[in-house]
Amino acid sequence: MSRHIVRGLALFFLTLAGARAADAPAGRLELPGVTADRAIRTVRIEARACGVGEGTSTEFYLIAPNSGHNYEAVAVARAKAEDVRRALEFIGVPPGRPVDGDRLHFWPRGERINAFVEWTGPSGADTSAAPRRIRLEETIIDKRTEKPSSGGFTFTGSRFDTVEGRQVFLADEFEPNSIISAYNLEATVLDIPRRGSQGELYDFQAANPEHLFKADTPLTVVLEPASPAGAPPRALDLDLVIRPPTDASGDVPRFTL
Repeated sequence: MSRHIVRGLALFFLTLAGARAADAPAGRLELPGVTADRAIRTVRIEARACGVGEGTSTEFYLIAPNSGHNYEAVAVARAKAEDVRRALEFIGVPPGRPVDGDRLHFWPRGERINAFVEWTGPSGADTSAAPRRIRLEETIIDKRTEKPSSGGFTFTGSRFDTVEGRQVFLADEFEPNSIISAYNLEATVLDIPRRGSQGELYDFQAANPEHLFKADTPLTVVLEPASPAGAPPRALDLDLVIRPPTDASGDVPRFTL
């Protein structure tokens, strides 16, 4: 093949790629099962209901498609966990830091996200077929209070790590492959905004009988930042510097925040 033909083909493919990029809507990210709109700061995730029944112990609001925990989750996404993280970053939300006892990270850290679930048709005691939208927290209740939690979720972002020489995203690589967890979990994209281990919460969290979905009911999970655009970050780092006494005269240590 002549050099001119090669150059011509290269120019053709570059022009084609540029045309496709130009056709893509500005400020919009589309990945399999998830769409992000930067202008309205919204992420929409395609999902389907797992069909958990009344009283079922429920540990996850949303799991990745490769998870085997459908029996204890409200819904399973069509999108990968990493793509949900990418979508939230695309609309301007920085990932935080997941809990990790080995690193002494005992609280989920990150910006607050409001999550909603949308569907058309009946759920639980509601038999109407009109489009509905509720906060995602309302799908799981605490048996002790018979009420759902509140406050949205923390965008911890799970994390990347090197396993056997390759970089992996923990929420996609390891079970339970969680996207939105109902207890503190290192490998989840979104965590509850408070301390709560699996052992502490397992016996008390159950599917809300008012919002039970038949298995495979199409759902849309909508994520929106709780803080308005341009607001100061919710998560800030504070450093405590401890200086020991300078001599043996009884001087006390100095602490600087």
